Parts: sequence; structure tokens; C-alpha cells
Amino acid sequence: MNILILADGDWSGAGHALFEAVNDHTEHTARQVAHQRSYLGYDCDVFAPSRSELRDLIEWADVVNVHDSNDWLIPQDVPSRPTVATYHGSQYRARWPYYNALDAQRNRVSTALNLDLAMLGPKWLPRPMPDMKDARNGYRRNGAFRVAHAPTNRQIKDTETVIGALDALDGVELVLIEGVSNDECIEIKAGCDLLVEEFKLGYGTNALENWAMGIPVVAHAFPGILAFMQMSLGKLPFVDTPLERLRDTVTHLRDSKSAYNAAQRKGRAYWKNYHEPSVVASKFIEICKESIQ
Repeated sequence: MNILILADGDWSGAGHALFEAVNDHTEHTARQVAHQRSYLGYDCDVFAPSRSELRDLIEWADVVNVHDSNDWLIPQDVPSRPTVATYHGSQYRARWPYYNALDAQRNRVSTALNLDLAMLGPKWLPRPMPDMKDARNGYRRNGAFRVAHAPTNRQIKDTETVIGALDALDGVELVLIEGVSNDECIEIKAGCDLLVEEFKLGYGTNALENWAMGIPVVAHAFPGILAFMQMSLGKLPFVDTPLERLRDTVTHLRDSKSAYNAAQRKGRAYWKNYHEPSVVASKFIEICKESIQ
């Protein structure tokens, strides 16, 4: 099966990660197209093809995986292909009834990159995350307890509140990571003991990278999302704490090696069960086959 992964801009690197997972872990072949460069510096298989090049790729494909419903990227003069639609975030959240109806009308299989979006109808298609465990050697207590926080948007990630809670906490060094490439961000996080993620939707790619490195994640989400995650997963992969208890939670993880190691094992097991590339590739192939039926 030939699969074309098509996005306007592969902002989170999910398209390229899926491209690599399919080619590395299945007998099927994937190509990936992005029309704009991600400012975080993710790789791209085919960047900004001409209309004729894109037409050839679509004709080559048995299945097209369209990210964030960018139908306008598909030339109108090519035969339709079985399609898997993958939604990432705010665009879908704002208009989910419209996209659900559109996918049903066009016989497209709807998938969601983020688990909270699966609450609204699509199948959950986790983002593949390669193993990075060699970047981390476990709990360290030689020096300050280094806590990473990497906001792409300070307002969304409540960064000012995080700073207020942790900046002057004894024995803790808050490491703010902003304005760097994804590779640089991973390198900095690999030298930290903990990641403080977000407090509305649970987690994103940032947390996955830490779990793949064996670094625990502190996060929270709206009550409905937390309940859906608990129902879907059986337990939460992050150390669940609301913002008002962040200082106490970080202090506990700093001081308790057993609590830290338990959080570390939980996050690592979650990555292995749901986001390891071979697991995601297998699930994605089944979804692609479903779109052909």
C-alpha cells in the first residue's frame, strides 16, 4: 500500500514521524508532503512540491492522509483517493460538528492526533515518538533539581503562573526553553529532571519526548478531559496536579526518590504502550485499510 501524508505545515512534526514509522516498521510505503517549514525545524520528505508533482504523488497513493483537513491542497483534477483525515487541535475544536459531518459525507476516516480530540468523535491516532532513553540515566540528586518548561505559547501553558510557583523554590532550577529548534529543545530537556507541561489539555509532543527519555511529566487538564483519559487509558501518564498545587508536587518529586522513580516508570510505560513507532504504525495501517473498504 502506498500512503501519502499531506499537510500544509507539519508544525508538530507528526507527519514526518508517521512517515518514518510506516517506512521503518511496516511493509508499506509512505511519502510525506509539507508546504510550509515548521519553525521548530522538523524534517520533511517532500517540501513544497509543484502542482504537477503533487498530482503525481496523489495518483501514486492508494490512501491519502490529510492533516487538519487541508482539502485545498489537493488538485481538483485528480481522481479521489481513500482518505484518512487527521486533526491536531484548535481548528477542529472550534468546528468539530462541521468536520465530522464533512468526513461522513465524503466517507473519510476521522482520526485525532491529541487524545482530548477523540472525545469529539475521531479515532485516536497517537503521534509516533522514537526511543530516546539513552539521553537520560535516571534520577539525579547531584546539584539542583532541574525543572524544564517549554512553552510555544506562554498564555496557553500558564507560564507566568509556573514561574511564580517555581522560580524561587529552594533546590529547584527552573529551565525555560523558548525560541529554539526542536533538536535544541530535546538536548536541553535531556539535562533536566522533570518537565512541567500544561494544565488545560494534558500533554503534547513536549511530554512525549520526555517520556521517551525517561523523564517524568507534571501536567493537568480540564475535568472532562481527565475523565476521558482515565477511561481510555486506565490511568494518567503524567503526574496530575492543578496549578495551585504545582509547588508542592515538584517539592515532593524533588525529595522522594521512590515517587520520582514511580512517575518515571509510568511515563515510560505509557510511551511504550501507545506512542512507540511500531505500535503507531500498525494502528495507522489498520486505519488506512479501513478507509479503502
